[in-house]
Amino acid sequence: MNRVPHLGVGDVLTLEPSALFETLGVAVIVSDLQGTPKLVNQRARELLQISQDDLREAIRGKATMAAWLVPSPAAAAAGRTGEDLWRELAEVARFGRVEERHVHCRRGPKDTFAAALTVSPVHGGTNNPETAPGNGGTLGFTLVLHELTAGRELEQRALQLAEELETARARWDRFALTDELTGLSNDRGFRQDLNRELKRAARLRNPLSLLLIKVVGFDNFPHERGALAADQLLQHVARLLVANGRETDFVARYRGDDFAVLLPDTHRDGSQVWAQRLHRAFVVASWAPPELSLNVGIATQPAPPLGGFDDDPSQGLIDDANRALHTARGRKPQAICHAAELPL
Repeated sequence: MNRVPHLGVGDVLTLEPSALFETLGVAVIVSDLQGTPKLVNQRARELLQISQDDLREAIRGKATMAAWLVPSPAAAAAGRTGEDLWRELAEVARFGRVEERHVHCRRGPKDTFAAALTVSPVHGGTNNPETAPGNGGTLGFTLVLHELTAGRELEQRALQLAEELETARARWDRFALTDELTGLSNDRGFRQDLNRELKRAARLRNPLSLLLIKVVGFDNFPHERGALAADQLLQHVARLLVANGRETDFVARYRGDDFAVLLPDTHRDGSQVWAQRLHRAFVVASWAPPELSLNVGIATQPAPPLGGFDDDPSQGLIDDANRALHTARGRKPQAICHAAELPL
């Protein structure tokens, strides 16, 4: 494991600052990984109200950058300190990343202000394998501070809230399309998957099979075994359906004890083989009560003509699978029926 050297006053980061560095219009601080500032330009000294005495004390290692970082009220309420913020910044630099953070900084003995802080690593010379980038050779890092005025702080907060809202909306969308009990797509998610796959099938001129699966005998199961056992059974069935399929298949909890499976690029014969394999797996499953069984109704949308479908075929495919499902009830030992077997 490569050693990250501790920088002294005479090391690379403590070279006399140039006039350009001193007169930059932004606040720039160069520090080692231990938090000792090595270079602080004029704008940074003004922004943080650092006196020459304070700067000398800091460069001698008697103060660190953590003294100038203040946790936000929410972070402080969670018990975080300036040292915690500093360690996060050091980790960012240590792994060679460049990031922007919104922080609070101390200005003088009492005042604080909001700032946008950009942290970037400082590496040693690439001729030295110990300090070369990618070899654990981060010597320190550069901080660029921009004070957020009231207007800009509000603007930044608005952007942050917009990002949080977008994240929450994405999570809600996933929640709205997911069955909470099984983790599968729900009815709404299933219909989105079906419409998307039908469009894909039309574009590629490939078949698409739909299986509707009912757990027969489940209606009395919650009363006889309890709600918890009923929920666990449905979860087992959901896992069995997923395990029985391919990564390209789509499994959904359609309604109650009904499930739906979409098999892209699958003809009638292939869909029936899938259903037979599912039946065999259910019969031998240790968790499957012998009084329960599966009915499977199948419908296949063949490859469409070159012009595509004349009408939306999704509801017709569901209706055909439902008709097959009702017919499958009287078939033993494997209650499987394909809509192609039924009269028009």
